[in-house]
Amino acid sequence: YGWDHNSDGHGQDWPPEEINRIREGGDYGWPWCAGRREVDPHVAQNPKDEAGEDLPREKYCAGTEPMVLGYQGHAAGMQY
Repeated sequence: YGWDHNSDGHGQDWPPEEINRIREGGDYGWPWCAGRREVDPHVAQNPKDEAGEDLPREKYCAGTEPMVLGYQGHAAGMQY
């Protein structure tokens, strides 16, 4: 398991802090998605598929690993 802080500069509550179950080859969505496979509305570009074509962020996020547990954004759990 791992705790990540995601990105800053998106407001007080977004994105959530995440506890993720780390799996070999797992895709946790950053920087296009956060939380429970939610599209990050602050990221303008789209992820690319294997051919280098844009993927719709909603479709991409649906295939990522969702967080196991969320926490208040910007809480910096490493301090606890």
